[in-house]
Amino acid sequence: MSFATELTRAAAQRGKLDPLYRELSDDWTLILQQLFPVWALIGPGLAEPGHIELRSRTVYLDSDELLGPAAQIRAGQLERRAILRTYGVAIHEVLHAKHTKLWVTDRENSRIQIFDQDGTFQKEIKYAGLPCSLLIRKDGITMVNGFTGQILELDLDGKVLGVYGKAMEFGEAHNVAVSPKGEVFVGDVTKGILKFVKK
Repeated sequence: MSFATELTRAAAQRGKLDPLYRELSDDWTLILQQLFPVWALIGPGLAEPGHIELRSRTVYLDSDELLGPAAQIRAGQLERRAILRTYGVAIHEVLHAKHTKLWVTDRENSRIQIFDQDGTFQKEIKYAGLPCSLLIRKDGITMVNGFTGQILELDLDGKVLGVYGKAMEFGEAHNVAVSPKGEVFVGDVTKGILKFVKK
């Protein structure tokens, strides 16, 4: 999906909101754009409790969880801690957008390409096999590598820190997730969900 399409979709979503939430979204957009060019979308059930689409830089904030129910917002009876909580979540998402690079897995060419937030190419990293999916955390990256049957642990610059798994273990790896216990789950198109434990 192109950047322009994402922006159009975000604008359309804002237009579908109740006027109460449209006004809130516009106000919070003005606040957050003092820090970084993002667009805020506040409303019930939009996120848990906050999320940002990096490409469009649209911050989604759940009004029910962060601020309170619509009746309370309309009555102007918001608790100070609710406003601070909303601000904290919004700032977290803005900083995530501001400092996160865009990682593109190019399976056909066995590489990852890294771009900055403006879409400027930063660097390319080649890997054996097919980079299929990345899980980017604050302390590192887990990548599932199709064809070679490998799970790679990378630092935030893409350098390989560790490898486990074996050839033919995957049929066609598609996605990767890591549990709080450190268990690695690989979604495989032909073999279902596979579980791995780092040794």
